[in-house]
Amino acid sequence: MRTVPQRLGLVPILIALALVLGTAPASAEPVRPGPAAELPARFAEPENLGPLIRSVAVFDSAYGVENGRDVLYTTVTGSPATFQVIDLDSHTLLRTIPLPGAADSWSHAVDHDGSVIISGGGHLFRYQPSDATVRDLGRAPGASVLYGVSPDGAGNVYAGTYPDGKVIKYDSAAGTFTDFGSVVPGQDYVRGLAYHRGTVYAGVGITGSLWSIDPGTGAKTEIPLPARPEFDPARPPSIYSLNTAGDLLFVQLSDVNLLLIYDTVAGAWLDTAVSQYRGLYTSPERDGKTFLVAGGRLRSFDLATHELVDTGIAFGTYLRHSAWVDVSATNPELPGLSLVTVQYGGAVSFLNPQTGRVISKPSILEGSPITLQTLERGPDDRLYASGYPGGTGARFDPEGGGLTNFALGQSEGMATLGDSLYLGNYPGAIMHELDTTKPLGAGTNPRQAHDIGDDQDRPFAITAGDGKLFVGTIPTYGALGGAVTIKDGAVWSTYRNVVPGQSVMSLAYRDGKLYGSTTVWGGLGIEPTETVARVFVFDVATRTVEKIITPELPGAVTAKAIGALSFGPDGLLWGAAWGTIFALDPATLEVVRSREIVATDWNFNHLWRPIQLRWAADGLLYTTLGGNLTVVEPRSLKSRTLAATALMTLAANGDVYYADGPDLIRIRDITAPDAPTVSAPARPGPSADDTPEVSVRSEAGALIQLWNGDQEVGRDTAGSDGAATVVAGPLADGTYRLRVTATDAAGNRSQPADVPLIVVR
Repeated sequence: MRTVPQRLGLVPILIALALVLGTAPASAEPVRPGPAAELPARFAEPENLGPLIRSVAVFDSAYGVENGRDVLYTTVTGSPATFQVIDLDSHTLLRTIPLPGAADSWSHAVDHDGSVIISGGGHLFRYQPSDATVRDLGRAPGASVLYGVSPDGAGNVYAGTYPDGKVIKYDSAAGTFTDFGSVVPGQDYVRGLAYHRGTVYAGVGITGSLWSIDPGTGAKTEIPLPARPEFDPARPPSIYSLNTAGDLLFVQLSDVNLLLIYDTVAGAWLDTAVSQYRGLYTSPERDGKTFLVAGGRLRSFDLATHELVDTGIAFGTYLRHSAWVDVSATNPELPGLSLVTVQYGGAVSFLNPQTGRVISKPSILEGSPITLQTLERGPDDRLYASGYPGGTGARFDPEGGGLTNFALGQSEGMATLGDSLYLGNYPGAIMHELDTTKPLGAGTNPRQAHDIGDDQDRPFAITAGDGKLFVGTIPTYGALGGAVTIKDGAVWSTYRNVVPGQSVMSLAYRDGKLYGSTTVWGGLGIEPTETVARVFVFDVATRTVEKIITPELPGAVTAKAIGALSFGPDGLLWGAAWGTIFALDPATLEVVRSREIVATDWNFNHLWRPIQLRWAADGLLYTTLGGNLTVVEPRSLKSRTLAATALMTLAANGDVYYADGPDLIRIRDITAPDAPTVSAPARPGPSADDTPEVSVRSEAGALIQLWNGDQEVGRDTAGSDGAATVVAGPLADGTYRLRVTATDAAGNRSQPADVPLIVVR
C-alpha cells in the first residue's frame, strides 16, 4: 500500500534552528595533516575481474543509405561507447566502431555529404560510410555533453551543451569550434537545438526558454513561450528536444509531456498543442504530414491544416529519431513505406501505416561494458552493482566467481535490511526491494517498494537499524531541499528540508538517533543558497531534528559537502568531507580527530555521491576519500592510497573490491592478524581439570586455534569484540606448552602466541 508521505514543515524546523543550530568545536589537539606513513597491512596486486555489466542502451539514432541499402546508425552507451550500423533490409549488424573517450551519445545527424555527425560526451565525431571510419573532430569548449547535433548543409555543425547551456558551432573546413556562450546565464542545459533556414533555435533548461540565434553575429533573441494551463509561466519546464518539419518547429517540454509548435515563418505559436506527448522527435515529413507518438498512439499532424489524427497504431515508447524506409522486398509483412525507429534496448521497430501493425525486431547490437554506478555487499555476502545508464544490474559471488545479470534501473544507493537489499533508483527516487532468498525475476525481484515523491530524485544515502530503513535524497532538477524517508514496517514517511535548502548525502543510525550529513547542492540547474554543509541528529521516535552543527575541520577550508557518516568499532561517529577524514564524539558532536589527506578546494559543479566508509575486521577503515581508495588506521590516521575510485566495498573474507569504470577490481586480503593476546591463564600453573580454558583477544571473526606442537587441541571464533575462549582437550596428565593462532576469513594465519605453562594432573 502506498502511504501519503508526511512532511516535516519548514516553519517548525526554522523555529527549532534557534535552539539546535551550532558549531561543533574541534578538539584541542587534532591530528594534523602530515606525510602518510606505511601501514602494517599488506595488499596483493589488484586483479581485474572484467566488466560486471554489458548491456545495450541507446539514446538516439540516424538513418542513411549505404551501397543502395537502408541503414540505421546508433551508438551504444558503454566504456567506451560504440558506434554501430545496422542493415535494415536484412537486419544484420554491419559494423561496430569504438568512440574513444566517449561514454554515450545523445545525438546523431546525417550531413549533406552522407557522413554522420555523432556527439560523444563533449566531443564530435564524424563517420564516413565510404571507408567505414570514424574520426574524432575534437572537444567542444567546456562541454561535458553535446545535444541536438544539427548540420546546416554548408559544412557547419551546431550543438547545445551541458554544462553552462551554450551553443557551439563546428566549422568542418577549418576544423575549429566557435563558442556562442551561455544562452541564459545560470541555466546549464541546451538539450534542444535545431538549425532551420539560416537560424539556430535553442531550447534551454532547467527553467525552460526558447531562443533564436543568428549564426553570423551570435545575436540571441528570446521567443517567449505561450501561456498554457499545463505549466507555471513564471517557471516553465525545461525544453527537452527540438526538431523541424516543413517550416514548423516542434518543441518538447519535459515533466508536463507537452509538445508546442512554432511557425518559423509567421513567427508565432500555433494554437494547437499536443498533450501526452511521448517524444523525442516527430518524424520526417511524408505527404505533407509529420508523425508523432502521443497517448500511446502514433498520430499524424498535417503541416498545412494542423489537424492531428490518430493512425490507430499503438506504440508506447519514443521516436529516438526515425525515417521512412521501404524494406518490403525482404520483409513482405511490411508493404510500402514504414516508419523505423530504435528502442532504448536496441530493438528496431517498424510502424507500418498500410497494415496498422508494429513489427519490432530484437536487438542485434553489441552490448558494451557499462560504467558501474553503485557497488555494495548484500545480506547474502554477494556483491551487487548497478550501472550508468540503468537497465541492467549485476550480482557477483566472491566465493565462486559466479556472475548474474538482472533487470535494474540506475540505483544510486543500496543498503541491507534483513534478508533484503533495498535499492534507491533515479529518476524519481523510486525504492526497490531485492529479496536475496528468492530467485531474481524482472519486475518481481527486485520489485518496486515505494515512490518517495516530494520532488526527490536521487536516493544516494541509505542505511538501516532497529528494523527500520532510512533513505536520504537529492531533490529533482531545479529544486533545493533534500529529504529523509523512513520505512517502519509497511509505513513510509518522508520529511523534507530536515536541513533547510540542503540535500541529504549520508546517514548513520544508532540507539534511536539518525545522524545525517548534507551537501549544499540540490538538483541540477539551480545554484545553492547555502555555503556550508551540516551534520544533524534526527530523533526517530519523535521525528524531530535535535541538533544541527557545522564541524570544524582543520585544513578542510569550508566543507560544502559532508559525504560520509559511519560508526566505528571505537564508538566514534566517523565522517568524510571529500579529502578530510574526521571523527565526532556522538554525544557532543565535537570533532575529536581529523586529518586532511587529499587537499580540497571545493570547486565542484555539484557533489552528491557519498564517500564510502567500510570497517574491516582488523579495525582498519577503507574509504573512497577524495576519489581514492584509501585505507586509514583510525588511531594514528596514517593512510595509504591503493587506487583511484569512487566505489568500493569489502567482501565477507576481507578482500577489497572496487570499480574501475565498468570493471570490478579485487585486492586480496593477504594481511595476517596480529598474534592473539592471551588473558587467561594469566600465569603458569596447574589446571583443575583436563579441559582447561584459554581466553584470548584477536581480530573480530577470526578463527582461534590452540596448538600442542602441530596438533590442534581446541578452537573458537572471536566475537565482534575480538574476544574468544578456547576449551582445550581433553588433555592427558602432563605439562603443556600450548600456543594459540588467529586465522582471518581470507585464510591468513597469525604468528603463534605462547600460552602460560599448563600442568594437567
